[in-house]
Amino acid sequence: RRTARAPAAHTVLPDEIWEEIFLRLDAAADLARASAGCSSFRRIVSDRRFVRCFRSLHSPPVLGLIRYGYREFLPVGPPHRSAPEARALEQAADFTFSFLPNPSASGWCFRHALGGRVLLTKIQFEDFLVCDPLHRRYVKIPRIPDDLMASTPRTGTTHLLPVLAPAGENDEEESFRVICTVQDKGKCKVMAFVFSSCNQTWQRKLQL
Repeated sequence: RRTARAPAAHTVLPDEIWEEIFLRLDAAADLARASAGCSSFRRIVSDRRFVRCFRSLHSPPVLGLIRYGYREFLPVGPPHRSAPEARALEQAADFTFSFLPNPSASGWCFRHALGGRVLLTKIQFEDFLVCDPLHRRYVKIPRIPDDLMASTPRTGTTHLLPVLAPAGENDEEESFRVICTVQDKGKCKVMAFVFSSCNQTWQRKLQL
């Protein structure tokens, strides 16, 4: 006479082990599929610390290029593995930035893109816009204050290079920074100014 076997006990892995497993997934799409498995997985992969760690280990896929100085998105095509996502982004997002006030006459030019955001500036770098072309939103940030620029010794012509930067380690998830380097060609000096969306201010951070 056979006796029924008791069901095998399930091994419960600690969250730290699951985190190590999930960090080894190849892409964010795989992570999203894993998070649908159960509420515990969803809690692990949605944790702010885990998300930042995953992003630091996995570079986002290349979906295309935006022509410098223009407002035109050039998606990657087959046989690139990201071609379907690039095509979907081209169709869903507005890279003409028609959601800006009077966009045809505004004079905004593309400068940099990072993490789904696009940085636009006036030709003379008078003002800056940080845009989300997928959700058709933008934030206008002020020019570098005159008194801050005046505190920086300059002897010749200057060259400004603004770029987007990730949020700081202790900043909110949706925050961003803009770093603007200023080169003094007279003394071959380079200065860096940083704008944080958290405190809405420019600060001078570096002078070389």
